[in-house]
Amino acid sequence: MAFKRSWVRLPYPPPAFATSTARREGCHAVGLAEAGELCGLGQIARRLRLGVPAHGGAKRGDMNHYVYILTSKADPTRHYTGCTTNLADRLQKHNEGGVPHTRKHRPWNVETVIRFTSKEKARAFEAHLKTGSGREFARRHF
Repeated sequence: MAFKRSWVRLPYPPPAFATSTARREGCHAVGLAEAGELCGLGQIARRLRLGVPAHGGAKRGDMNHYVYILTSKADPTRHYTGCTTNLADRLQKHNEGGVPHTRKHRPWNVETVIRFTSKEKARAFEAHLKTGSGREFARRHF
């Protein structure tokens, strides 16, 4: 039986961390790693600290700003978008009825949270999510 040539191209050469990690971890799929497949991606991500700032956290005086999207448990078609520096306290305030706009549709559940280190960028993204195109973006991606 003749094999058809696949039109899928594997990256050549594979990334250096793929083969070295596969060999070092004793992965049974060293051949796949050498062919361009990643082996033990979760272990690699933890080792490389993907998504974690290089300095290990916020510096003194820096605050994290969160843009969040809430979904009503009573009516799942209802959403609320907001910005805060303390997500747990803000969610509690929404669920206690402390926010007039969300009081009618309690309780709320956090659907999406995005962290920013810049207040300006967080506010700009929140404003974008409250526009028509931003709502469509959130509907499609979150």
